[in-house]
Amino acid sequence: MPSQSYYARPALLGGVLSLVLGCAPVPTAPTTDSSNDFAAELTPKQAALAPGGTLVFTSTTSEQANWSATGGSISNAGVFTAPATAGTYRVIAHWPKHDMSDTAVVTVVPSAPPPPPTPVPPSAPVPPSAPALTSLLIAPDSVWMTQLDTVALGAVGHTAAGDSVAPVVIWSATGGAVDANGQFVAGLATGDYQVMARSANGLVAHTALHVDPNIVAILVTPPIVSVTAGHTQQFSAKGVTIENDTIAVSVIWHASGGTITSAGLFTAGSTAGSYSVWCELVPPTWGGTQVIFTRQSPLSGRMRRVPVTGSATVRIGN
Repeated sequence: MPSQSYYARPALLGGVLSLVLGCAPVPTAPTTDSSNDFAAELTPKQAALAPGGTLVFTSTTSEQANWSATGGSISNAGVFTAPATAGTYRVIAHWPKHDMSDTAVVTVVPSAPPPPPTPVPPSAPVPPSAPALTSLLIAPDSVWMTQLDTVALGAVGHTAAGDSVAPVVIWSATGGAVDANGQFVAGLATGDYQVMARSANGLVAHTALHVDPNIVAILVTPPIVSVTAGHTQQFSAKGVTIENDTIAVSVIWHASGGTITSAGLFTAGSTAGSYSVWCELVPPTWGGTQVIFTRQSPLSGRMRRVPVTGSATVRIGN
């Protein structure tokens, strides 16, 4: 037993000496550090936010990062909340396992101030209300017209005090067309129509309109004829309307030589020569009164009618 102890002691002593002299045991093989291949980058790298706005930052690696910001706040998931103060701030992601970081820049832009309130203009003075109407009339109260003629109608109101006023009215018509100012234009359809004016308080006035064919020319037949002295020739007349239609008309006949009846029967005189036979439209009557009218012009009541005539040439020989 003493001899065994003797041999053990040199070995123990050698181990102690090795420790004292700093000789480490033989190391194991080193492990490969994957940090040499690690790369991460933040997205986005730059951004602009309004105060209090939020933005989610991501990275090109799925490895969890430690987030921090020089202003505002950022969650563990990378959700950044901008501070209330405008300025430039940094968002930093750090991966401690690899001792690597990446930085993004966030600019906090102040919100535009709200527009100033629109000044409220002072209330306009309220005009005094117009006196209420007790009656309403249209002038003229009746009009004879032809196709496409025009007439200016006017509304006249009366108050309880007997004053005449020009009221604001709404115009309408059963035929033709009337504008907001009371200007009436006859249509192509002939017949009897009404124009109405209605006041704000509900009064209604009417005027009667009669529309006849608008005859623009008269054709006399025959247009040229030779007649022996003392002999007769029958003339006839047709009206031509604005639509180029021919219609029967009533005319008054005249002759510069010989004589002619109201029915258009001409009798040649004894003196040879060239003469004229002509006719004009009989002025129409409406309601027993002869109509006086001017075509294609505004009417003021009843005005002078423009005559429409037609003529023929008669040669009288012996």
